[in-house]
Amino acid sequence: MSDPLTVLAELQIEVVRLAARVDELERESSKRWLTVDEAAAYLGITAKAVRRRADRGRLPVIRDGGRVYLDRDALDATFAAKGSTLPATTQMAAATRKRPTARPQEVTLP
Repeated sequence: MSDPLTVLAELQIEVVRLAARVDELERESSKRWLTVDEAAAYLGITAKAVRRRADRGRLPVIRDGGRVYLDRDALDATFAAKGSTLPATTQMAAATRKRPTARPQEVTLP
């Protein structure tokens, strides 16, 4: 059985670690301008799909040279206006997505 003081010290360390993680998540969630990768994670689609929709004018973007930023509030408003939190194609793809099967690699022995 562990010493109660040791257990208490370990719990205090874990509480500090979790508090730091909560602070980090709050900062991330309050971030208004998202990169393409962050917007993809936020929407649950690929970065390629975000770029494609942005290029076609389906997602509101701000371009700064070669960088592209998406406003989180504008994304929310775009999908709320359509009555969805995710694009319909993403919802259908997620429902029908199959996991690829791994193929064994060929190995040549000497």
